[in-house]
Amino acid sequence: MGDPEQEAFGSVGILSLKFEHAVIAIGTDLQYAYRKGCRRREVMIVTTSKPEHVATAFANAWNRHDMDEFASLFVSDANFVNVAGVWWKNRSEIEAAHRATHETMFRNSRLEGDVSSVVDLAPGLASVHYIWTLTGASAPDGSPAGDRKGILLLIAQEGQSGWRIKVAQNTDIVPGAIAPAGSKS
Repeated sequence: MGDPEQEAFGSVGILSLKFEHAVIAIGTDLQYAYRKGCRRREVMIVTTSKPEHVATAFANAWNRHDMDEFASLFVSDANFVNVAGVWWKNRSEIEAAHRATHETMFRNSRLEGDVSSVVDLAPGLASVHYIWTLTGASAPDGSPAGDRKGILLLIAQEGQSGWRIKVAQNTDIVPGAIAPAGSKS
């Protein structure tokens, strides 16, 4: 019989090993490995092998409310405009804002969705549209906020450690809103 850790993770390989922690990733499934005697997990970095995987990894980190993992999806100089038009201009700002909201209004939230398009913009650069539904969020007064739907646009950039988010734009879908018809010539 082989190494029990290898058997538990199958053919998944270790991407980085530092001190007592190992991070393992394959596609969009982030796995955590523990060395014997290690009592806590620590995410060093999430690795995504395709641009569309960043959207799924975004939702996975959101649903675990793991803002360290969430932040690791962004390049250091990333930009993010949220549904209210607030513009964060680097990974630290993105992490701080999401950490604060996941301690309050998004504490019990769940983000589900699907990648609806991936467009190659240039070598190592792609746009990803993720259609989402958010449940379990709270209003500022603590009451249930109700379900929301939206579209997340990510511009993903390929680097040495896989694909990362360079730009994010999040938009709520407003029920009943209809774009005006184009004029006819």
